[in-house]
Amino acid sequence: KGVTFRVTLRKGAESFVGESGGVENERSRIEHIARAALEAIKAAEGDDRHLALEGCKVVDAFERQFAFVGVTAREEGDAALLTGSCELKDSPETSVVLAVLGATNRWLARSA
Repeated sequence: KGVTFRVTLRKGAESFVGESGGVENERSRIEHIARAALEAIKAAEGDDRHLALEGCKVVDAFERQFAFVGVTAREEGDAALLTGSCELKDSPETSVVLAVLGATNRWLARSA
């Protein structure tokens, strides 16, 4: 038994969906959400960009909690570690997706 998480991102008028799932526990939940966000980004950006989740965790800093993600990006043989963070406010799920977008947005804009 497991769960599936679905993230939908919009790019212009189009919507792109990513999914990830498996066994759920406190740590794997945010990792599945981050993977689903990466799958949605891949769907929006095309197959020539390879993004892989290095890790995702909730960290305490400045008397607040943040979602912190690391993403490995590969394109034409080059690899880079991208990082992103977002304060946990409305929901951990939304914060994780925003952290993934924060990690990848400059890299995607650079290589567009």
